[in-house]
This record gives sequence, C-alpha cells and structure tokens, in this order.
Amino acid sequence: MQKKDTVGQEYYSPLKKAELVSDTMFWVSALLSLIVLFVEPQKNPKAFAASQTAFCLAVLGVFVSGIAIQIYWSSRAQDKRIADLLSHAFQVPLIAEPSKGYYNNNATDPVVRLAANVLENTLFTKTILIKMLRWERIKVAAYTIVWLIAMLNRATDFQIITAVAQVIFSEQVIARWLRMEWLRSQVENIHDGLYSTIQSAPAINTRESRARVMEACIRYESAKGQAKIALSSAIFEKINPSVSSQWRQLSKQLKLDQQ
Repeated sequence: MQKKDTVGQEYYSPLKKAELVSDTMFWVSALLSLIVLFVEPQKNPKAFAASQTAFCLAVLGVFVSGIAIQIYWSSRAQDKRIADLLSHAFQVPLIAEPSKGYYNNNATDPVVRLAANVLENTLFTKTILIKMLRWERIKVAAYTIVWLIAMLNRATDFQIITAVAQVIFSEQVIARWLRMEWLRSQVENIHDGLYSTIQSAPAINTRESRARVMEACIRYESAKGQAKIALSSAIFEKINPSVSSQWRQLSKQLKLDQQ
C-alpha cells in the first residue's frame, strides 16, 4: 500500500509555512528594533520615521500571524490529526480522506491499535525533539552569553541591552526552548507509561488498561496542543528509517500485531 500522509500535506504544510512567515517577521522586527536606536530623528527625520513605521508594521505582523497560527492553523491541524488517529484505530472515516500507511501496526482490536499508534507517535516525537533541542540549547546559550557580555560591559548602551533582552525573552527564543523541553519531558513520560501499561497487560482487555490507553492518548494530544511546537520534517526524514526499525522491534516485542 502506498503511504500517504493526507493530514500532513493538507493541514501541517500550511501551518509550517505560516510559522515560517511569523518567524521571519519576528527576526525582521528584532533587527529593526536595533536599527531604530542608531537613527537620529533630528539629523535624519525621514529615515527615522520610515524605520519606526517598518518596526511597528513588523511587530503588528508578528502579533497577527501568531494569533492566526494559534487559533486557526495549529488547532485545525491538531484536530485533523486526532481525527486521523482515531479513524485508523477504530476503522471509522472521521475525516474525508484518512492517511494511508501512516500508522505502522496491524492490530485488530481498536484499543490495541490506538495504543500502538500513540506508542509509535511518542517514540518518533521524543526522538525528533531530542535532536531539535541540541540546536535549540546551543542557540539559547549563545544569545544569553552575548546578552550577559553586553550587559556587563558598561560601554554598551542600555537601549541596546533592552532590545536584545526583548528578543531573548520572547516567544521565539527562551519561551520556545522551555516549551520544547517541557514537551520532550511529557512525551517521554507518556511513552514510558504506555509501554508499562502494554507490557503489564499485553492483551489490553481490562477496563483499567483500556482506560490508561485512552488517558495516554488524551495526554499526548493535549501536551502537543499546549506546547505548540512544530516538529522538524527534515529531522523526521533523517531518522525515519532507524526509528521505524526500532518501532518494528518494539511492536514485535510487545506482540501488538497479534492482538
């Protein structure tokens, strides 16, 4: 069967484009916030007015795009992914065109399929986040060191220190890193908890084990919704063969395809 991630193509691709536009406008606004400090209004009134106008428009663009991403693109993509997840688990088309070959398990019991789907998703998600965090930690550390050096240097203009601080402690730097660290921790805990549930009750035929599967699914989707972190497609493509192999071994070990 040919693999096709319908939800990713139709809903997550526009989300990533919107996030790219928002991030670009953020860095443009950050650059303009520094430029306006070096334009003297008395000597260059036109340049000062133009830089201030451009800065205001960039900030407005960041605000509008951020709100649009949160209340439209991100929530829409997540809703469709949840519907796609449940469509595969219960073999009911909750969306017009469910993904094909996106979930790698052949379990017959709906709750076992759901458990396998979430276990596989958390395995991929935590692996991608670990690799994303390597660069994110370096970036945050570098920005923080530069800011501290500038702050400790008495010759540095206080307005420049303030402008740099606004960038570092914004949604795109420190807050993004903290949300990513939190999501990684949550996903790892969900993965380990779900693994223990399946291992202790292989058949997943008790009310308690089935309730824990549903809890894990809700916690996973809720954590993604709260963190609002888009996973790297480039990293996914790079790790897909090795993590898919790891997943097949894990699925075989837990005998998920036999249920």
